[in-house]
Amino acid sequence: GGVGAGAGNNDGGVGGGGAYDGVPAGPCGAPAATRNTTGEYALANVIVSRLVSFPNGAPPLVAGWHSYCKDEEHTFTTLASRHGARVHGLNTNPNISFLNRLRLPKGHTFVNRHTRPLPTPATPPPEKVLILLVQTDGLGLGAWTRPGRGKLPYAWEVTLPDLQLQPVLLDLFYSQATQNDFFIGALGGPGYMYPKAVPPSVLPVRLAQAQNDMATLDLDHFVIFDASRAVGAHTITGDTTLPQPIVQTYFSGMNETRGFLNGYGPTFTFAHAQRPPAPAPAQQNVSLVSFDYYLDPARSVADAAADLELLAALNPVRPYYLAVHVREFSTAARVEDIIALLPKDRFEVVPVDVFFAYANAHPTWKTRFL
Repeated sequence: GGVGAGAGNNDGGVGGGGAYDGVPAGPCGAPAATRNTTGEYALANVIVSRLVSFPNGAPPLVAGWHSYCKDEEHTFTTLASRHGARVHGLNTNPNISFLNRLRLPKGHTFVNRHTRPLPTPATPPPEKVLILLVQTDGLGLGAWTRPGRGKLPYAWEVTLPDLQLQPVLLDLFYSQATQNDFFIGALGGPGYMYPKAVPPSVLPVRLAQAQNDMATLDLDHFVIFDASRAVGAHTITGDTTLPQPIVQTYFSGMNETRGFLNGYGPTFTFAHAQRPPAPAPAQQNVSLVSFDYYLDPARSVADAAADLELLAALNPVRPYYLAVHVREFSTAARVEDIIALLPKDRFEVVPVDVFFAYANAHPTWKTRFL
């Protein structure tokens, strides 16, 4: 079922019957066209291609992280995705050898935070920039235990494999959530996957599995990120937009999901659709909104606020749906300082479910695909 690498996974992997390898998924910094030329990559390709699903039907899993200075995050994740496998990063497994031995009581129910009732009718405030704050890279890293959490509406990424691997850890986060902490599913599938690299015949199967996990975790919104066409050392130095057929596959394959976010740094896929009528809990209106801003941890508070003001000026149609990726090294207190510099009569931070209730009812962007 899985391949693991990294100290955080060793005991857990041995206990679960996992295998280990340190074979790179391509030479460091190599362009995509040359990644398949190394013998070690060929071996890595064979190993991942032979992974099978878990006995319970869960997709193959590559746990851990890539070999720094031997390959890149995007080559590593692209390799797994090509064979329909998912990645679960090392950062999310700090004590998995212990946590994966603990199980929740039978019949346990996860309860996410939801805005109740949602605005009816879903008419967004006139002349507003609606900001959605999303803390990505999973809950294993990040600002959860640092100052400021709970003062602003925040969306926090939940890595779906934790439902299988360490559900008690997820329950801990759910139990600690304030009324302003909202969880969303990640990343691309039932784990970290690049949809443009997943075989088209496999992607609907993986999205159905992701939707099942989303329902169990009481999640209504989902994040996609695809760096399979990245070049160089960074996952965002490439085309992270999505083609229309893949977006449509998400809309149909995850038909209980109310909204999708895309990207890591700013990217440019935006879509809206009305699904065919279907019984509940299927959702009729659905939108995909890409991140328009990446909050660099090194950016000053004043400069970040000025950036958001500039984006508002460059996007004059209102409401402007501004999805902000908050890198995990920024505390919620720092983000609060940034938001405090924005004029309250023009900017409003809203919860993820309110953001997509407005977006689904009143989309104002231009539809754009790869």
